[in-house]
Amino acid sequence: MNNSTEFTSCSREVSTLFITITSVISFVAFTGNLLVTATFFSTPSLRTSTNFYIVNMAISDIFGSCFNWLLYAVEGMLTSRTLINGHSAPILCKVGMYSRAVSQLVSVLSLVLIAFDRYIAVVFPLKEISFGMEQGRVRLTLSLFTWLIALAYGCPYILYAEVVKVNDQTFCRAVWNSKFVVTIFNGHKFSDCPGEPNYF
Repeated sequence: MNNSTEFTSCSREVSTLFITITSVISFVAFTGNLLVTATFFSTPSLRTSTNFYIVNMAISDIFGSCFNWLLYAVEGMLTSRTLINGHSAPILCKVGMYSRAVSQLVSVLSLVLIAFDRYIAVVFPLKEISFGMEQGRVRLTLSLFTWLIALAYGCPYILYAEVVKVNDQTFCRAVWNSKFVVTIFNGHKFSDCPGEPNYF
C-alpha cells in the first residue's frame, strides 16, 4: 500500500455519535467482564468447571473491548485523517484485526468447552471427576489451549491485513491475494477469480 494514501474520516456529527455509542458499549463490556472475573477469583464457591470457562471468555471479551478501537480509528470513524496517517494506519490495522480475531476465537472455543463440560455432567454425572473436567490443572490447560490456538489462528491477519479504499471510503480488511491462502485459512473457496484479491 502506498504510504501517501489519504485516509477518509466521518463527519464531526457522525464521529461524535459513533464515539459516544462505542464508548458506552466498550465501557459496559469492559466493566461487566472485569466484575465477572474479579467475582470469580474472590469467591471460592464460584470456581466451578463451567464458570472457569465463562471467565476465560470474559477475559477474551475484555481483550476485545480494549483493542476494537484501533479498527474504528483506522477507518476514520473516531479521528481526523491527520492523526491516523499512512505510516501508523497499516500497523494499527494489523493489530486491530489480529486482536479481534483472537478475542472472537477464544470466546467461541470457551463456549465449546462449556458445552462439552455440560455434556459430560449430564450424560455421565457419576463419571465427571474421572474425566478430569473438574480438576483445576485440566481446566487451566484447556483454557491455555484456547488462547494458543487463537493466537496462532490470527497470525495471517498480521501478514494480510491492509488499509484499503473502496468508493472513497477507508476500510481495514484482510486482503487475500492468493486463492491458496483463502482455501487454507477459511477451509473452502470463496472466489472463482484467482486474479482478484478477496476482501474480508
